[in-house]
Amino acid sequence: MQIGKKSVTISLYPKAAWVAIIGLIILIFLAVLARVSLITWLIYYLGSFAVGIFLYQRYPILYIGFTWWLWFVGPFVKRIIDYQSGYVTPGSWSLIPALVTFISSATLIRHLPQSRKIGGFPFILGTVAVFYGFAIEIIQQQITLRLISMLLTWLTPIVFGFHLFVNWRDYPRYRQNFQRVFLWGVSVMGVYGIWQFFSPLPWDIFWIQLDMQCLCFQNRLWSTMNTPFTFGAFMSGSLLLLLVNQTPLNLPIAVAGYLSLLLTLSRSAWLSWIAGFMFLFPSLKVRLQQRLIITIILIGLFSIPLINVEPFSEIIGSRMSTFSQLENDNSYNKRLYNFTSNTETAIFELFGKGLSSNLETEEEYSKNDAGILYLLLSLGWFGFIPYITGIFMLFLNLFYFYKDYLDSFTIAVRSVAISIFSLSLIGLPGVIGSSGMMLVWSFLGIAMAGCKYYQFQRSYLKQINTQTYNNSLDGSKKL
Repeated sequence: MQIGKKSVTISLYPKAAWVAIIGLIILIFLAVLARVSLITWLIYYLGSFAVGIFLYQRYPILYIGFTWWLWFVGPFVKRIIDYQSGYVTPGSWSLIPALVTFISSATLIRHLPQSRKIGGFPFILGTVAVFYGFAIEIIQQQITLRLISMLLTWLTPIVFGFHLFVNWRDYPRYRQNFQRVFLWGVSVMGVYGIWQFFSPLPWDIFWIQLDMQCLCFQNRLWSTMNTPFTFGAFMSGSLLLLLVNQTPLNLPIAVAGYLSLLLTLSRSAWLSWIAGFMFLFPSLKVRLQQRLIITIILIGLFSIPLINVEPFSEIIGSRMSTFSQLENDNSYNKRLYNFTSNTETAIFELFGKGLSSNLETEEEYSKNDAGILYLLLSLGWFGFIPYITGIFMLFLNLFYFYKDYLDSFTIAVRSVAISIFSLSLIGLPGVIGSSGMMLVWSFLGIAMAGCKYYQFQRSYLKQINTQTYNNSLDGSKKL
């Protein structure tokens, strides 16, 4: 079931919601022009949270879109604020997106008593695991802003996914909102990323020069996000969604998106897209498979000539050549060494070290190397088992439904979730313990909502047919 041309239309209804959103954007823009960094910081943080609460209570569909846009461009806004301030302002880049996402925890609290009955038990398992890791953390140290931010980063994807799942009756509207938001999200992030590649703006240069940043920014783009890894994960998933979003603007937007994805030079993100496509293609009906092949061919016809011109060809080509020379690749060898040397430690980690876990040092393991070890080291077996069990239960439920019972969007988000999570366990950076889990838990949530919606439809139609049949029998007996 395709959304069609409706995904291209821009509607500013309801007016009250858009007045709040546009008003916030204007206030931030004016504060930036006035160069009052403290006021800009307050408007961005307090204003975004206030608008999020307003939309959640009054306009839940727009709340979903507003939340995703904060994840897309929130780091970009904070970079500008930090650049004007001349220092790193309080709060991580993901704090506001996480806070606005956390508003949906009200849904979890409201439906907690009947969560198991309605099929939300996997989300409860994930939530319990995260709070266990948080409890381990506060035993070891005092509660700080960084720790709260880390808790939100782990927890908000789960509660947001639960929120999407519980509202399954509105699945068609949520699906349309997803496709529209990710279509325009790819366009903004892709175009800005290409611009950034040619001419980084002052706030981007300031971000690179921060002592806390690593050398992974060299000759690669990260667009509106905080790292090439996170941007690569988001872009690979977003581009897979575009494959089932048949709109007139799909082709030019996709070309910009694929070029920016390649320029991240993130091999893991490239492999994530390939894995997602391999899950997606065979799950579609034959008619949709044919349409998908035509879409890929058209995108290739426009993208390949761009990739083969300078300066793109040398940078992308040299990175691709490393696939055949992994034994000489420093990044690969370091990750392999860290994996082999820390496997035994992770396997025997019973209780875990906590959510922040201080693993990103030279001596210890980094979540950018292999997510499964990072999960074990952070949560221990006591937290790892319920966390993984919750995700696997959702995957099993999703694959229980035959493809004829689902639309292409549900199949696409399912493919994105399983590809990103699977690769994150063995080395896709920017996912485990980071914002990339938004793509896993929330996509699992909306996919489960789609399954429940179509299951209800089939049950309802079966009930109607049975009732019609019984009525016809009663009529025959009367005659």
